[in-house]
Amino acid sequence: QLAALRWLYLQSASQPNRVFYRRDASGAYPIHAIMIANNEPAIALCVELYRRNHVSLLLQRHGPGFFTNEHGLHVLAVNRREDELCEVISIAKEYLSISQYQELFNIQATGGFFRGPLTTFYGGSLINFAAAFGLNRAVKQIVELDAARGLPSRLSDYSLACTVTGFLPVHCAVANGRLSTYDLITANYTEESEEVDTPRTGTRLSRALTVPSSFRSGHGSGDPTPPRHPTPPLPAIPP
Repeated sequence: QLAALRWLYLQSASQPNRVFYRRDASGAYPIHAIMIANNEPAIALCVELYRRNHVSLLLQRHGPGFFTNEHGLHVLAVNRREDELCEVISIAKEYLSISQYQELFNIQATGGFFRGPLTTFYGGSLINFAAAFGLNRAVKQIVELDAARGLPSRLSDYSLACTVTGFLPVHCAVANGRLSTYDLITANYTEESEEVDTPRTGTRLSRALTVPSSFRSGHGSGDPTPPRHPTPPLPAIPP
């Protein structure tokens, strides 16, 4: 049965006018419905679909509603699927144009679900989501891809900050208690080497790409109420 479903999904996704390119009543595309199953066959199928239909599926995002602008990479981050997220980021690097790449990584999830007392601190954009969930390899991968392409740093450019809170990745890391991510982003280490190594994860990032630990907070358009204590975010609720 799984083999038959896989064949059906792959065939449908290869034809632009079929069901894979239509939103349901919640605003989601089929690949989002598959992804929120969050089991190994479903996630593997989503990665394969992205690899085969990279441009058309990577840029799909929820329509207006509770999950406005959330795309599949956001879902992978929320569900802490870091291996698969890093693989999909590599697919985006390989196949998307610069403008498509910027669109994908600049999109901010802004639906009502992301205005709660905890979900507000996910931070809207993919790198903020990755920081909020402590996905250090994904944060590093995005920072280095941007640097390689000569794009503004998502760690320090306030034009790319969360539109609700003004948060950059370092603020998302702090708000969600992600100490190793904070270390990675700020180079909060005692050693003086060119490369820094987080004692908690072993993920490395050039000091030249990090931000000062004293980096100030920004101000968004919303007025979120912070939790009394830093609390790890909860998994996304399916639409």
